[in-house]
Amino acid sequence: MSKYLLIDRATTTKAVTKLLKSGLIEKIPDDKDKRAFNLYLTPKGEEACKTIKVEAADFLKEMIKDIPEEEYIKTINTLDQMLKNVKNMHTEIKKYK
Repeated sequence: MSKYLLIDRATTTKAVTKLLKSGLIEKIPDDKDKRAFNLYLTPKGEEACKTIKVEAADFLKEMIKDIPEEEYIKTINTLDQMLKNVKNMHTEIKKYK
């Protein structure tokens, strides 16, 4: 998970621990690999996700309300490319560690 999120293991562990303690996720041992475990949303977590999605959509609408669609699309494409560049940089940096 840390690799996917591009954050270190300690930060991931802290976040997972908080989510477990708050009852938003549950940790289930992996059937095939006894060292691993899988994380699943609890019903409380699913409700929180729904709420967050609605609030995020409302927030996005407010952020872009006076931006022409063409300009918005260009910006999203630029940000996507920047994210790809950062991921590539991260991969390159890890090669030298």
